[in-house]
Amino acid sequence: MNINKIRFTSLVALAVLSGAAHANLVVNGGYETGDFTSWGLDPAGSGSLFGVSGGGGHSGEFFAYFGAIKFEHDEIFQILATTASVSYDVSIWVLNNFDSADNSLQIWWEGSVVLDMTPVGTAEGSWEEVTLQVSATQNGSELRIGGYDAPSFTYVDGVSVEAVPEPGSIVALSMGLGAFLLRRRKS
Repeated sequence: MNINKIRFTSLVALAVLSGAAHANLVVNGGYETGDFTSWGLDPAGSGSLFGVSGGGGHSGEFFAYFGAIKFEHDEIFQILATTASVSYDVSIWVLNNFDSADNSLQIWWEGSVVLDMTPVGTAEGSWEEVTLQVSATQNGSELRIGGYDAPSFTYVDGVSVEAVPEPGSIVALSMGLGAFLLRRRKS
């Protein structure tokens, strides 16, 4: 095998490995199955009103809606394949359908509230991305999303959780690519 093939194979391997670190751990985060497939459901006691609807999601056709009317959260959740001591970026797109103080959206990570939007506070009628960074304290972390909206609905779409690349892996990838380009330039 000649040296160029080895270099090319090494670069492809580095690219694949770096791409794997950015894989979304959430299954059906855009609700494109048309339902809550892969999500666990925990409805509010009374006044529960949540589901998946089509026709105008942030990305794709479908989105989740939360509209419980008794100020109790309807909740959805997944156990994600996380690794202890690794940081993760959580991203979620939110649309506040009706400007009101009587709505809420919360995100829990491993049982603790990490985002409390009570009231939701996004611009009425437009999708807005909300991002935050969390750390896994165990292998396998629960992500839970809950909401209510007394007069209308709060919509959620494009839920993703991705590992934050370690600085060392970025440096190693950059050095490998730099060495490859430098050697290629010299030859």
